This record gives sequence, C-alpha cells and structure tokens, in this order.
Amino acid sequence: MTIQRIYIKSFGNLIDFTLTPKESINVICGNNESGKSTVAAFIKFMFYGFSSKKGRDNSFSAAERYINWDTHEASGVLEITTKDGTPYRIEREVYRSGKKSVGSVKIINLNDGAKVSAEPDDLFLGGAPEEVFNK
Repeated sequence: MTIQRIYIKSFGNLIDFTLTPKESINVICGNNESGKSTVAAFIKFMFYGFSSKKGRDNSFSAAERYINWDTHEASGVLEITTKDGTPYRIEREVYRSGKKSVGSVKIINLNDGAKVSAEPDDLFLGGAPEEVFNK
C-alpha cells in the first residue's frame, strides 16, 4: 500500500492541510509543535478511528486531543493505492454532539466509484491490531 495524498480538513491544530508524499520513503521534519506528530496521529485515525483509552499520562483521550476546538470535528481524506494498483479513498469524520463523539468512515474504490463495506484496518492492513500499527 502506498499513501498518495493526505488531506486534513480538521484534526488537532491542522485545518485544510494537504500533504502529497513522494513515491519513495518520506521524512516529515519540522520545528517543535509544527504538526509532525499530528500528521502521524491522523494517518492512524484514518485506519482505526479514535481509541477510547486515555493517554499514557491518563489526561486526554485521542478524541479529546485531536477534535479541533474551533471546528468541533476531526476529519479528512487518505488516498492510497494497494499493491495490486487499485486506488482507494478513505474518508473519516468524527464530530462532537453534546458530550458524545459521533463519526463515520467511507471507503471508495476510485476505479469505479463503488463504496466498499469494510473497516480500513481490515481491508488495507490485514486486520492488524492498533497496538501492532503503533509499534
């Protein structure tokens, strides 16, 4: 699988942010607090959504950390190509509704526009658990 394009509509402190990786290995670098870890968290979010677990310091869940305070949502698009060359688009959004977070995920085959009924981690990562992805 190759990531073709990352579009962050709203996630953490990033709003309307696009990243188009090159064909080979990509290194994301920047100053402290410039969004490097946020981009990495966004990629994980696109495959797994938000975990309900609190952080290591037991302070904030991922949803509390990455749902933007101004837009009240975490959303974006990940465009990927599988090993067999099939292009897909993953669209995920989570927004606050009162004290709850409500969300949805769509996977679209870009060859024919068909919606795929599967979870992104199952379809593209072979069902690898989030803990494996983290490592």
